[in-house]
Amino acid sequence: MTVKALLVIDIQTDNVKPNSPYPFPSEDVTGLIANTNKLITHWQQQEWPVFLIRQNYVGLIGKTISRLLLKGITIRGESGTELDPRLKADYGSIIDKTTQDSFYKTD
Repeated sequence: MTVKALLVIDIQTDNVKPNSPYPFPSEDVTGLIANTNKLITHWQQQEWPVFLIRQNYVGLIGKTISRLLLKGITIRGESGTELDPRLKADYGSIIDKTTQDSFYKTD
């Protein structure tokens, strides 16, 4: 049996806004979000699961890593960690990850 799921990873305001410390090229952001929304719609029509995964650093170590290596982006509770508002996030499950790797300690 084949199980399908769509994983949408890190399309957060901190990662796609033009004034981000590590901006995604603005001309590509519109296309990225449009294509992602098309995929989400297709998955929704098929009733396949969609997982919207967002980075949220927590705790002293996580926040320190973010501040030292990532210029303070994606720290839980601060603006910028929310999913980009253009993203069709009304369908799917939102998962907060607290490490750089979405698959850390998974089977």
